[in-house]
Amino acid sequence: MTGSDLADVGIGATPDEQVLRLARLAVGAGCAGVIASPREAGSLRAELGPRPLIVSPG
Repeated sequence: MTGSDLADVGIGATPDEQVLRLARLAVGAGCAGVIASPREAGSLRAELGPRPLIVSPG
């Protein structure tokens, strides 16, 4: 999704901010990991630390 797509549904965050927010929520809720694009994996790893799995399809 683009920033304008997010804005259309009432979300004021950038796509990168939204990805991090959702990943933090998932890990905080007890999920063992997240599914993310390879483009997002590095920033997620830096933010979430070494424990959660980050799976990139494809």
